[in-house]
Amino acid sequence: MLNLIKKDIFLQKKLFVLYAGLILFYIWSDFSTVLTITLTSSMFVLHSHYYDEKDRANVLLNALPYTRKEIISSKYIGALTFTLMLIPTVIIGHFIIDGSFIQLSVKDIVLSLLSVMLFTAFYLPFFYKFTQQYLLIAFSAVFSMLVIIAPRAAEYIVNHFGEIIETITSFSSLQFYGLLSVVVLICYGLSWLLSVKIYQRKAF
Repeated sequence: MLNLIKKDIFLQKKLFVLYAGLILFYIWSDFSTVLTITLTSSMFVLHSHYYDEKDRANVLLNALPYTRKEIISSKYIGALTFTLMLIPTVIIGHFIIDGSFIQLSVKDIVLSLLSVMLFTAFYLPFFYKFTQQYLLIAFSAVFSMLVIIAPRAAEYIVNHFGEIIETITSFSSLQFYGLLSVVVLICYGLSWLLSVKIYQRKAF
């Protein structure tokens, strides 16, 4: 499985300059550290699957001595591995832009990992179920809908789930991040199992 993770990183080595440039741009634009790591890692996840689908690479991949479960697992583990690799890169980026090393808190690291895990959990099953063409259309439609309904949805949630929101906001930081971690880990695990199930049924 380690070789599968290395494969995803190796195939994107030419994009690392782009990733580094984006990180510097985000830092220069005063983006939050969590958002910088999340956006860059999400691009890595998207590109890793683009290369798998390109030129029917999945056919060759399934001819190698790896089980389909290992192929899927490498994607989920690889997303977290790349995110951890980005952390020192972001620190160096801040030094280049600001002339000083940023001190990343445990909260920033945890939130970054959880954000990437949540994106990966929702994206991967769709990737293995549909083609890139359909995914682009679907994600564009979803994004457009979110832009339109987000204000009304936020108002609805506040009006009908106010007590739940007040309860959550009354949590201590440790309780809040603990609850958030449990929810994201459950989503990640279920997504992992679902992707394995979908991929095992695919014919290449």
